[in-house]
Amino acid sequence: MKVAVEVPRALHRDLLAYAEILAHQSGQAVSEPTKLIAPMLARFMATDRAFAKKKGHLTLKMTDDSQCATPNFLCGHSRWSIVSV
Repeated sequence: MKVAVEVPRALHRDLLAYAEILAHQSGQAVSEPTKLIAPMLARFMATDRAFAKKKGHLTLKMTDDSQCATPNFLCGHSRWSIVSV
């Protein structure tokens, strides 16, 4: 799934620096620093204890636009909303 996000210039600059340092340490070039965002976000969420605790009590429910509640997530043309169980 593709997601477009806006980041502050300082964060973009830090991402480029992070990619450069990672490339230097690993000896492998990082051709697209933006590709680092998904694994970084996944690791952050995997290590967030509060999220892990609450995650078991939430489910995603597909809704049409007229029923979509906030917060919602766009997935292609489908909308998903968080529902407590």
